[in-house]
Amino acid sequence: MKFHREDAGDKNTFTGYGDGYVEVNRARHQSSLVVTGERLVTDWPATAVEALAPDHMAAIAELNPEIVLIGTGSRLTFPDRALLAPLYKAGIGVEVMDTPAACRTYNILLSEGRGVLAAVIVESEVARDGKSVASFPSDVEPESPQFVARLEQLHRAK
Repeated sequence: MKFHREDAGDKNTFTGYGDGYVEVNRARHQSSLVVTGERLVTDWPATAVEALAPDHMAAIAELNPEIVLIGTGSRLTFPDRALLAPLYKAGIGVEVMDTPAACRTYNILLSEGRGVLAAVIVESEVARDGKSVASFPSDVEPESPQFVARLEQLHRAK
């Protein structure tokens, strides 16, 4: 799949991630956040799946996305199904995955013009499994052929 710069335009995209951080539009964030194409919420209080509360999901539902990607940190951990009820009741699709996968999937869905929201948990400690995760070189533009190739390489590695 090819991405073109105009696909994302001026929308928020993930440009990197690693132990204890994610990058959105080349700005590093070391705490959990919520990202849509138009909005960036940097004070999302979730620090772990166990810390998620019904109010967190209700606030996400109010943003009325088509699909929500919940990034659970360095490892996939499923939240209690009842916690996701506000999203299901609103007819919003929900996918749960680790945070690196959520970052990659968000960029792909955004480039397809989907109404995607990523709620990602950024762990303050080093990833538990010791694996390094990706950061994109600063000279590579999001949605450039090099960026897309790196995303595809990372996606295959999972």
